[in-house]
Amino acid sequence: MSLVRAALPYLGDNLLLLADLCSALESDMRGRVLLRASESNKLERILAHGTDRGGYPGDRRWRHDPSVAHEDVIFATTPAHNQAAEADPARSSSLKKFAGIDEPLLLIYEADALEQLRPTEFRFRHAYAKLAALRAVVPVTKLALPDGWFRAAEGMAYRDLVERALTGPSRGQIVEVGCWLGRSTSYIAGLCRARKARLSCVDTWSGSSDRFDLGYRERLATRDIEAEFRQHLTALGVDAECIRRPSVAAAARFEPGAVDLVFLDASHDRAAVSADIHAWLPCLRSGGILAGHDFAEDHPGVVAAVEQAAATLECPIQRGPGSLWWVQA
Repeated sequence: MSLVRAALPYLGDNLLLLADLCSALESDMRGRVLLRASESNKLERILAHGTDRGGYPGDRRWRHDPSVAHEDVIFATTPAHNQAAEADPARSSSLKKFAGIDEPLLLIYEADALEQLRPTEFRFRHAYAKLAALRAVVPVTKLALPDGWFRAAEGMAYRDLVERALTGPSRGQIVEVGCWLGRSTSYIAGLCRARKARLSCVDTWSGSSDRFDLGYRERLATRDIEAEFRQHLTALGVDAECIRRPSVAAAARFEPGAVDLVFLDASHDRAAVSADIHAWLPCLRSGGILAGHDFAEDHPGVVAAVEQAAATLECPIQRGPGSLWWVQA
C-alpha cells in the first residue's frame, strides 16, 4: 500500500481535521501514532528517508544535545496533544502549524518507533528504520469555510450526531435540509466519505418562507449559490446527492425507515418547520435522529414546532452547543 493517502480538506478548523483524519485512517489508528506537519515540496525527501529532515548535506546536531543527530529528531504531537492544544492558544501543536504552510502534508508515524526527548520532540529509536516508522503521508488541501450561521462548536456536535447515527443498525443514509453554501455540510462531509454513507443535500436555493427571505434573495440575485455549493462539495471530495426541491417534496422520495439522520435548517417559521418534521419523521429508522439548528429565542417558530413534535412523540428534546437540537425517534 502506498504511503501517500488521499488528500484531506482543511477548512481552518484543527479539531475537524483531526476528526476527519481519525475517520479516514480508522483501521490504521488503533496503535499510538504521532503527527507531524510538513510541506508538499519535501515529499520526495520524505519518501526517500522517512523524514523531511533527512538528505541534507553536512552533520547538523540537535540543539538540545550535540550528541544527537539533527535528522534523528522530529517535532511531533499525539492526537490527544492536538486536541488539548486547541483549548490553549499558547500551546503549539502539529496541526496549528498548517496555518503558516501553503501546501501542507501531514506525516503519521508509529509512536513506538520513536522515543520522547522533550514534550514535542522525538528521536527515532533506529536511525536506519525511519521509513518503516512512517505509516502514512496525507496531503492537505486548504479550503475556505463557506459563509454561514454555523459555529465551530455546533459543527463538531453535528458531526458527533452523524457519527452516532452511523453506528449500530445504520443504513448509511444522512439527509441535510437547508444547505445554502455548505458551511454545516463541511462538518459531516469527511465522516460520510470515510464511512461510505450516502449524503443527500436538500435545498431550493431560491429563498425561504420566513423573515429571512429578502436577505436570501438579495444574495441570489448576484450569485449562483447552488453552483458554489456544488463546487464546495467537489472540493471536499464527497459524492453527495443534491436535491433541488422543497423539503416536504424531497422527503417523499425516501422510503419509510430508510434514513439514519435528518438535519433540518430550512425555513424557520413554525408552519414550515412543523411540515418538515411531519414529512421527515416517517423516513427515519427506529432509533434514528431528527436534528436541527436555531432552537433559540430569536427563532420562536423553530422552538414551537420542535416542542410540539417532541410532546407528540413523547421524546425529550436534547440540546447541543449553541442552538442545536435533536430527538431520537
